[in-house]
Amino acid sequence: MNVLGDNIKKHRLRLNYSQEFVAEELGISQNAYSKIEANQTKNFTIERLEQLAALFETTVNDLLGIEKHITFNTTNDHNDSTGYIQ
Repeated sequence: MNVLGDNIKKHRLRLNYSQEFVAEELGISQNAYSKIEANQTKNFTIERLEQLAALFETTVNDLLGIEKHITFNTTNDHNDSTGYIQ
């Protein structure tokens, strides 16, 4: 399942932006942008992700569908203060 295009579309619709508006902001054609939402583009860069995240006021991780959770072991089971990242 490709969530990137779906997440991008979700954020565009949340802000009530048209595909044409987003394409213009990115400096690409509406057709090229349409392919991004349809997960049909092969040349997707981190820079493009950063542009979209800024435009949609979100994070690259959110667009990618990545949830980062950090949990620290705060009990003193092992007489040390090590934690773990999940």
